[in-house]
Amino acid sequence: MLPAVAGVATAFDVSATTATWIATAPSVAMVPVTVLTGMIAGRRLRYRPLVLTATALYVLAGVLPVLIDSFWLLVATRVLWGAATGVLLTAANNLLVLAGGDAARRAQLFSRANIVFCLGSIVSLVVGGRLATISWSAPMWGHLVGLPVLVVLALWLREPAAQAAAGPRGERARIPGAAYVPMVTFALVVMCVYPVSTLMSVVFEQAGLGDAGSVGLVGSLLTVTGLLVAPAFGLLFARLGSTVLAWSALVCGLGLATVFLATPTGAGSMALYIVGIVLTGAGLITATVGLPVITSTLVPPSASGVAQGMVAASLNVGGLLSTGYVALVVPWFGAGVSVRPVYLLSAVLAAALAVGLLVVQATGAARRRSRAGREEPRAEPVVRTVTPGTE
Repeated sequence: MLPAVAGVATAFDVSATTATWIATAPSVAMVPVTVLTGMIAGRRLRYRPLVLTATALYVLAGVLPVLIDSFWLLVATRVLWGAATGVLLTAANNLLVLAGGDAARRAQLFSRANIVFCLGSIVSLVVGGRLATISWSAPMWGHLVGLPVLVVLALWLREPAAQAAAGPRGERARIPGAAYVPMVTFALVVMCVYPVSTLMSVVFEQAGLGDAGSVGLVGSLLTVTGLLVAPAFGLLFARLGSTVLAWSALVCGLGLATVFLATPTGAGSMALYIVGIVLTGAGLITATVGLPVITSTLVPPSASGVAQGMVAASLNVGGLLSTGYVALVVPWFGAGVSVRPVYLLSAVLAAALAVGLLVVQATGAARRRSRAGREEPRAEPVVRTVTPGTE
């Protein structure tokens, strides 16, 4: 739907910022659905029927907008689509964690999964952008791709072992407080980055960079970059560890600053804009792959399902916050017209989040080392045994 935002605004006679609801409305459903899915998948509901049902709903809700003639009904169908997608995102993350292995192995699995995700995103943005030049509703037919996926899942998806899915009996599903820090940071980074996608068609018009077809082509660079970065995530995680999220946020900040510089009204630079998109995409994809891996190292097995549900929710919370964020920033800094100032503020916020997270992680590591030093057992005193008559 991203390439069609400007077309929806025109077709339904709503403002550009209001039209972004078609891109962010799915988050309204995804936030509670992802958390709920994490709580019940593998415990109260089996993965196989849950995933099959969600895939069918994904297709139905995705195609339904072609019959809609009311903007807010359109938003409602997007909410329904978001619920289905939320189930699929959480189930996918949980199944990857349940595949087993150490953090390095999970990093490899999540990087491979994101390669597949990036490929799908590239195709959908390019094809969707071209279809959006026909009409705002034409991209909706692309959701029919879920039908062959549904057949594949019905044939080959198997239920994971019950014990692995639910965790050891009697173990409480408690998430440590430290796990919430990267989740909150990631959600705020997504809030900063999301306007690059949701406002791209508007920015292209204001900066004179191109039409909806160009939006789809250039927008695909966000995921093309991810396609190149994701395979290297294992090496990045091995070198940077949990700080990979902070460094990803900093790269996002650099990308957002570049996008700001590239989009003056009526005189945009496509070359500089592409550099900004590539940097932003590299940071976002690395953070997206890194968060579930980092979280899996911070929570016990019994809480992994709930934690991965919250990981998926953090992505959607960020997307949902971005709508209000844009609506607040544009009137203040863009005189109600230009959306460009959003990117400058986002760059500053992303950099601040990166520095803050690095400080928190360094402080936490220092405390753990200090605690480990205090708890280190003291050496027993050497007792000299004296044999009578040898003094």
